Amino acid sequence: MVDVGRAAGVSAQTVSRYFNGGYVSADARERVEAAVSALGYVRNRLPLQMKAERTNLIGLVLLGPLNYGNAGIMSGLTRAAREASQAVMISHMESDPAASAESWSALLTEVDTLLSMRVDALIVGSPYGSIKRIIDYVNGAVPVVTLAELPDRDVDAVGAYSYEASCAVMRHLIALGHRRILHVSGPSDRAQALARRRAYEAEMKAAGLEGLPVLESREWDAASGAECARRAEVGSFSAVFAGSDTIALGFISELRQRGVLAPRDYAIAGFDDMPDAQFMDPPLTTARIDFERIGEAALRRAVSRAGGEEADVGVPQPELIVRASTTGSSACRV
Repeated sequence: MVDVGRAAGVSAQTVSRYFNGGYVSADARERVEAAVSALGYVRNRLPLQMKAERTNLIGLVLLGPLNYGNAGIMSGLTRAAREASQAVMISHMESDPAASAESWSALLTEVDTLLSMRVDALIVGSPYGSIKRIIDYVNGAVPVVTLAELPDRDVDAVGAYSYEASCAVMRHLIALGHRRILHVSGPSDRAQALARRRAYEAEMKAAGLEGLPVLESREWDAASGAECARRAEVGSFSAVFAGSDTIALGFISELRQRGVLAPRDYAIAGFDDMPDAQFMDPPLTTARIDFERIGEAALRRAVSRAGGEEADVGVPQPELIVRASTTGSSACRV
C-alpha cells in the first residue's frame, strides 16, 4: 500500500481507507485506482483472515470420479457460494484415499492446507467408507457438513437419496407385475451402490420375491453396463433395475446387439435422470435426483454452521420419472 500511495501521490493511510471502504475523495480514488492498475497490485488478504472471526472461505473435500452426480453437486455448491459471497477451496481425489498409505497421506496434507487457510467450515463429499476417518481427523477443528450415504445417520448430513429413490423404482417395476427383476449395480466400494442394492433386496423381500444374482459394474458408466449385459442370462429376467442411467444405456445397447429389445422383451429402469435419459432408445424410466440443489443445500448448511446456527436446509426429494422403457408409453412423474 505504501507503493500504491507513492505512485498515486497519496498516503498509505488513504490507500488503506480506499480498500476498507472509508472516505476517500473522488480525485484520490481515481489516482489510487490508476496506481493499482499500473502496478498490478493484488491485496494480501491473509493478514485480514488472521484477525477476522470469519474468513468467508468454505473448504470442499470431494472424493470419487467427477461423474454426473458429482459434477451437479459442484455446480450447485459453487453457485450458492457466489450468491452467499463465499469462496470455495477445493480438494479432489478420484479414488478411495484409504486404498494406499501414500494416497491417505496426500489427502490429509490437503485437508491440513484447507484448515491452515482458516476455512469457516468443511464440506466432505465421498462415496467411500473412509469419510469417517476424515471426519475423525478434523476432530471438530471446524464445522463439518457431509455429502454421504452411509448407514450412520450422524454422517449423513446432506444427500442421502439412494435408498428411498431405489425403493420407488423397485415398487414401480413390481407394480407392473414383474417378478424376475435383475439388479445391475454400481461398484461395491461405493456407498450409493450399496444403498441401491439394499433397496433392491428389501423390496423383493417385501413383495415375497426371490432376488436374482446381482451383476456388479466396474464403474458408473455405459461400458460397465455393456459388460454386465454380456454376462446376463437372457430370459432369466423380465425387468432390470440399473444402478445408473449410464449403466442402463450400456446394458440396453449391448442386448440390442443380441436382438433383445426393451421394452418389448424386458423392462428397464435407471437412476439419476441425466438430461439425455429422455432421449435414449427407449426413453428411460429413472429416479430423478436434483444434484445441483443438493450442492446448494450443503453450502448453505456449512455457512449456517460456521455462524453457529443449525438452519434447517431442505433437500429436494427424488422423483420417479416413468417413461417408455418400462411402460412403452409417454413419460409421467410419480
